Amino acid sequence: VEVVVDIGDDVEDVPEPEKLCLFRVVQEALTNCSRHSGASSIQITLRRAAEGTLLQVKDNGKGFETPRNGIGGIGLIGIEERVRELNGSVRIRSKQGTGTTLSVQIPAPANGGVHVHN
Repeated sequence: VEVVVDIGDDVEDVPEPEKLCLFRVVQEALTNCSRHSGASSIQITLRRAAEGTLLQVKDNGKGFETPRNGIGGIGLIGIEERVRELNGSVRIRSKQGTGTTLSVQIPAPANGGVHVHN
């Protein structure tokens, strides 16, 4: 499988908890692609902007019908839980025969510092 990685120059200042989250999200996304998608190409894009961090993992695999009542299987639920801990959001676009795009957005901390969890 060809994997194309496009990482912006501005990601060095991503806080450590966010880096770990993004690493785990990419790890799970690649595992899902390997096990289920039949993709021949995967594109990973990571960008940092004033509003936060944007990650996208897109494959050209067989896709799947997203469930109406949730995000999907256990791996995708784990991704959603990790991202939600950082007040982020996950969006999955997929359809049979068209591949899958996983988009993650983690907002910049309001205080400009590290994310804090209770």
